[in-house]
Amino acid sequence: MLEIQIDVSGDDVLERGYCIVAAKSDIKSYFGFKFDEKLVRALKKNYETGKYHYGLSKTGKIYFKIRVYCIIVSILVKLMMKENKSTNAGLYICRDFDGHKEDIEMNLKSILRDINITGFLYDTLPKESAADILAYLLNKGKRIKGKKFDRNRIAHISLSDIEKHIK
Repeated sequence: MLEIQIDVSGDDVLERGYCIVAAKSDIKSYFGFKFDEKLVRALKKNYETGKYHYGLSKTGKIYFKIRVYCIIVSILVKLMMKENKSTNAGLYICRDFDGHKEDIEMNLKSILRDINITGFLYDTLPKESAADILAYLLNKGKRIKGKKFDRNRIAHISLSDIEKHIK
């Protein structure tokens, strides 16, 4: 079974520079995604004009953000599974959406229905965890102890890739 850590760096899913990373604990296998201004602007505009079926309320917006987060996580998990030739995975997810564990799990199960997810663990990842370090590196574009985020491991995810999974 492949164990995948999931962590983020940034303040808000709908902000330029927000990063999501999926990684094995040994840092030998990982993928990440960083939101750019064009994607953030398009997602916000489409949400605010009612293109997506999420209410224009505080509650609707948080569910929309959770869905976008889960779509990105799902794409990264699929990349990890393919690279590691694995058919099942356990996800160790940092609690970045406090109080929404069930919503995240439901969304991930829905999007990853063709993958055997053996378990979900929600907790604060330690600062020295692979996913935490890599999310910070991707966000800041810096080196830590000689390590930097390999640009070949940044997933190219388009608006249409995300919209395929927005309800």
